[in-house]
Amino acid sequence: MVRHKRVVHVLERKHKCPTCGKSFKKLVHVRNHLRTHTGERPFQCSECGKTFASQANLMRHHLTHTGERPYQCDVCQKRFTQSSNLQQHRLLPAGAGPLPIHD
Repeated sequence: MVRHKRVVHVLERKHKCPTCGKSFKKLVHVRNHLRTHTGERPFQCSECGKTFASQANLMRHHLTHTGERPYQCDVCQKRFTQSSNLQQHRLLPAGAGPLPIHD
């Protein structure tokens, strides 16, 4: 399995960052990544003015203004703004207490 990941999945990442060499599957991901080197943040929140390097991060941020929490735990019904926070929540044993995630 380790060999499979190393041989097959590395080949899928054919676009490299010219600055650090990190590789990506899609050229658009390289463009977004390059902003980590340049500091460019072209996407601005119309509500608060905060800026972001990617449109996806701006869209995720926008949920903080709307209060929308589209991801719900099917066990306890707790809701989250990000799917990754729900996934982390699911890893906790039942009754483990509140999540240390700031949503």
